[in-house]
Amino acid sequence: MRGLLSIVITIFIITGCTHAETQLRVQEEIIKEKSLDDIWDELFNYWRDVERKHSIRIEQAFRGFSLEGVGIELRRFGDFERALTRDELDEIKKTFYVYAGTEFSLDLFQLYCCEQEAQFVGEITYIDTENNKIYIINHEIPDNRPNRDWRETPKKNWIQLSKDGKIVKDEDQELVQFNDLEIGQQVRAWSVHFINIEPIKEVVKIEVLSK
Repeated sequence: MRGLLSIVITIFIITGCTHAETQLRVQEEIIKEKSLDDIWDELFNYWRDVERKHSIRIEQAFRGFSLEGVGIELRRFGDFERALTRDELDEIKKTFYVYAGTEFSLDLFQLYCCEQEAQFVGEITYIDTENNKIYIINHEIPDNRPNRDWRETPKKNWIQLSKDGKIVKDEDQELVQFNDLEIGQQVRAWSVHFINIEPIKEVVKIEVLSK
């Protein structure tokens, strides 16, 4: 009887170890199967949830260049002139890891407005009230600039206010409604993008200049 009990205990120990090893191997395989390509493909399924949770706007996600993993450009939604804190950025990273089901190489690049010089300046020559767009011309820029660099701001631009954008007077920062804009007014506008080559430039802030 004592011999039989020893055999049962021995079998139980061997079986238990084998089961644990099998579980560990399965877990390792799952982690290996979660490649960066898989994480990248899934990212676009949940990033709007991350935006809502943290009141942010994700401008773009990208891979490559000198990055080992994923890079994300983001900003506050609505309160875009106030920088995110380091703690807030850390919490955003944790949320991405939760949705991905694993940690991965992730770099967050915060976009700022509006301490830098406005990218777009000019006179309003057309107003599209349906799409919150205005067409502006900067008369200080020559019509034919020699050797114009593609990164330079064009003389004429369509600019469109973002969903959380605002229009203010330059003197006192008093809010202005889009429908109150008038042809002939001088404005300057800020985008959060350093280079904006889109035909319609999205801006977060339009400032109406006093005469």
